[in-house]
Amino acid sequence: MQAGPGGVLRVSASLAFGNTFLAGLLPAFMARYPEIRVVLSMTDRYVDLVEENIDVALRMADRIDTLSAVARPIAPLHYVLAAAPAYLEQHGTPGTVEELTTHRCLVFGAGAPVTWEFEQAGTKQGVKPNGILHANSSPALRLAMLRGGGIALLPAYVVGEDIRCGEARRVLPDWAPVGAFGDQLYAVYLQNRFLPPKVRVFIDYLVETIGAQPEWDS
Repeated sequence: MQAGPGGVLRVSASLAFGNTFLAGLLPAFMARYPEIRVVLSMTDRYVDLVEENIDVALRMADRIDTLSAVARPIAPLHYVLAAAPAYLEQHGTPGTVEELTTHRCLVFGAGAPVTWEFEQAGTKQGVKPNGILHANSSPALRLAMLRGGGIALLPAYVVGEDIRCGEARRVLPDWAPVGAFGDQLYAVYLQNRFLPPKVRVFIDYLVETIGAQPEWDS
């Protein structure tokens, strides 16, 4: 009986995606649907939709296996090897994947050894980076990279704007990094016979505003 979708919409997203990109999309969404109030919960742990009363969870993966939920693809995910111009001027620009072992690298994780993987024309190559800084936060690695700390492997939605404005440069652009979080952003919601209008319009809005060619890839 409402004039349009309304009610409380509970959304879950990772800290990096929520802080870097998603929060900026919400004002226009709420202006379009003024009867919807959004509760955004940001965490990097797995969220149970039922136990935590979440309407939509934004997850990143190669694919999602669900039994009682639906996973709708929202946008592709790409990753970028990036460094600040000041770092490259001081330390040089690597010309091969192997040369990353001689550079100062900023690595996602808790300190355990990792392997960065790359693809080029069907060829895959891995390297164990010289990790001088490990952090479990992409925005933290981005900040350290922008201050000249080293070369970082980051999601395009975290570092795309920095590259566009010249604050960061792509490294080894001919090699496509294989990200640790998958290659697709999904909206995951419970499988109900009748999809609540607030959920439907939110997912449609994400597809419309992010889409198959996200602005972070430009």
